[in-house]
Amino acid sequence: TAWGVEIAREVGLTLIGRMRGQRFVCLAGEERLERDVDPATVVVEDKKHRRKSAG
Repeated sequence: TAWGVEIAREVGLTLIGRMRGQRFVCLAGEERLERDVDPATVVVEDKKHRRKSAG
């Protein structure tokens, strides 16, 4: 995974590592994302979409 992130950064790719519900983890190229919603306004998700370790 670390090597993949390094390569994505070197060649200018946007790399999303995990997506679930309305959330995702951007591992490379976050500056290229165009957000259509302010992250602070996103409503709390259903428990079924959260990670098991999240409260």
